[in-house]
Amino acid sequence: MVHSQIKTMVPSAEEMIESVNLPDLHNDPFDRLLIAQAKNNNCLLVTKDKIIKQYDIKTFWV
Repeated sequence: MVHSQIKTMVPSAEEMIESVNLPDLHNDPFDRLLIAQAKNNNCLLVTKDKIIKQYDIKTFWV
């Protein structure tokens, strides 16, 4: 059985810094922060954004 949960996360200072140091594929600062958070917390990011999928994170879209 797979347990799924949705949770909110407060960005850490480390994640904020990491978001500006990501490769320059995505120009949206909020999306870059979501990428950094997903990466640091080993989370699945639900998105249809094709640019986000170029980063080394798990994504999902129906």
